[in-house]
Amino acid sequence: MSKIDSTRLSQVLAALAKPKERVVSNAANSAPAATSRKDAKELEVLRTHLQNRLRDLKDTEGFHAAAPVITVQEILRWEFGESILEHPEFGNISKKVAETMLENQALEKAIYTIVDRMLSPGS
Repeated sequence: MSKIDSTRLSQVLAALAKPKERVVSNAANSAPAATSRKDAKELEVLRTHLQNRLRDLKDTEGFHAAAPVITVQEILRWEFGESILEHPEFGNISKKVAETMLENQALEKAIYTIVDRMLSPGS
């Protein structure tokens, strides 16, 4: 498995925390149009997968504790591809990454803000 860059995870969290329109317009202002459309489209794939997983588990017991792990899993899946799901330690790694991120109050707030945004109507 490739090395996980903590700054990259923070960048992805920041991108997810922005409303859809801002992500597209900011990307368009800072990169060539073709690249920004591709980046926005790829980010939209992550949003869709994350929304689906969170919505499927929304009303289950333990959702609040599981939501950060689900968020990290979807980011890792998006970043490294579907094959990461086959790694025997994927579950443990994603849980440990989520736990480590939750130890930082700013990251904890960011993660739960993203979870709330993914579950809000119209997102």
